[in-house]
This record gives sequence, structure tokens and C-alpha cells, in this order.
Amino acid sequence: TYPYTESFLYTVADDAAGIVTGHVQVVVHEAGSDQSTTTVNVNVLGRNDIPVILNAPPNLPMTDKQTATPFTGVTFIEVDQQTVEPVDVLVWLDDAAKGTLQELGGFADLGGGRYGLTNVTAAYATSQIRPLRFVPTENRITVPATETVHFTLSVTDNKSAPVLDTLTAIAVTAVNDPSVISGTRAGQTAYASTAIRLFSSVTIREVDDLTLQPLDVTIRFNGPTN
Repeated sequence: TYPYTESFLYTVADDAAGIVTGHVQVVVHEAGSDQSTTTVNVNVLGRNDIPVILNAPPNLPMTDKQTATPFTGVTFIEVDQQTVEPVDVLVWLDDAAKGTLQELGGFADLGGGRYGLTNVTAAYATSQIRPLRFVPTENRITVPATETVHFTLSVTDNKSAPVLDTLTAIAVTAVNDPSVISGTRAGQTAYASTAIRLFSSVTIREVDDLTLQPLDVTIRFNGPTN
């Protein structure tokens, strides 16, 4: 019996090669009735998908004598253009004085604790960020204090606002370095009623707290043997 309704499904492959299904309903009229025939076109427009940062940071504590790879759990995802739409990635420390990133690979040191990677795929960005090595500034923290280094990750396809991740943080504890005395001389000759500078060549070295850690210095004399 006319008119009646027919339904059908259509599928469209999206930018990530995934399948999106659509549903269409059509009202069918009897041939020769007072209806016209035409062609329906479906225009499929691409829609931007923002990049995604997946991050499972190890966040393991360390000392200022150690190094760490804090981004081994980071994955960047970009589905547009069959996953190859270019993205820009930034990584920065909350305080550049706390340390540096090394083994940069494709990253560029932008100064001020900021590191950048531009115009690359998400897969390439993932492969480059995971080996980055954090090297704390040795002897900067007062022994035995601990300070936390916070990292921010940013990724953008330059079509939407940057996506930020602040999950990565490392607690760095200062480890004491022993003081060093050098330049002492044995067997010096002293004469009666004559002053002698026994320690004129001595140097005391202290590296902790950026060389400012306070010291106590003690001098002991043994009694004369004759």
C-alpha cells in the first residue's frame, strides 16, 4: 500500500579508518502518482578531532646524583588524516633551575626549561618523548631536603586549543657529598722563634648547597717528640 517508508543504512570511513554508520528513511509513492523523482546527495564533511595524551607516569623518587626517564608511559594519539595529521609537542619544567632534559632526539631546547617538537605525527612524537632523560641540577638542594619537579606536556594540531597533561612529577632528594681537603704537606721544617704557615697550600672543597653548605673545621696538634 502506497505510500510506505523504506529504511536503509550507509557507512562512511572516518579519518582513522573507522566505520561510521548512518540511517536514512525514504517515503515511497506509487509510480505515476503526483510525485517527482530526484537524486539525493549526501555530503560528508571532515570534523577535527583533538589530539589525546595518554600518560602513565612512573613518578619514582630519585636523588640529585641520579637520572630518570619520566615519560616512558606517554602516548600521543591523533586520528585525523588517517592518524598522520601533524602535531606540535611541548614539554617544560616548572623551574628550569631544577634540571635539564637530555638525549633530546628530535626535540629542540627552546631555553627556559622548555623543549619542543614540531610538525610531526603523533606516533613519531611518542617515539621521541619516551627516551627523554631528566638530569637534576646536582648539589642545588640543601642536604637532605627533597623538592618535586613538575612537568607539563602540551600537544596541538593547530586547529584546536592545546591539550595539556600535568601528571608527571619527580621527587628529588639531595645526597650529601663529603668535603675534600687537598694540598697538605708533611715534613715541613720549623725553626725556633720563627713563624711558619703550615696550611698555606691547603684547599677545602665543599660542593653541596651550591658550595654554600656550612662546615666545621678542626685542627689538632700532636705534642713534640723531642
